[in-house]
Amino acid sequence: MAAQIALYVNVNTGTLQSSVTNTFPIASTTLPLFAGDKPLIWVYLVNNGSALSTSGITLKMAISNGNYAATDLASQTTWTAGTDSSSNPYFYANLDLSVSNITSLFSGSIQTVSEVLKISATVSSNPQTVFSGSVNIGVGYA
Repeated sequence: MAAQIALYVNVNTGTLQSSVTNTFPIASTTLPLFAGDKPLIWVYLVNNGSALSTSGITLKMAISNGNYAATDLASQTTWTAGTDSSSNPYFYANLDLSVSNITSLFSGSIQTVSEVLKISATVSSNPQTVFSGSVNIGVGYA
């Protein structure tokens, strides 16, 4: 079964936090990401304790090795807008970690690789990185 991950991105600080209203920081290295998995990811864009409207915003999530001109190892550019039971707007999509760019990172006895997760939001043709941080991807999926 694919992982289900909720990410609360504080657009002011560029960090992950524990909920829409709780600014307790979450380390991106603790996200349950595994090669071969296609986790369902919810992204809440948070500003001052409120989830921002998804209207007029396009989202991109990418995993890369962090080099400036690097090709994305995995990415998601098609997101669906939703609203949770507390009326907080969010985006959701599956991130395909079964692509060969990810699975080929694991050879021999390698069990975990460290890569960079980047989330960008575009409003009125102006892209802005709202989060960038290290993630660990494990071999196989849970």
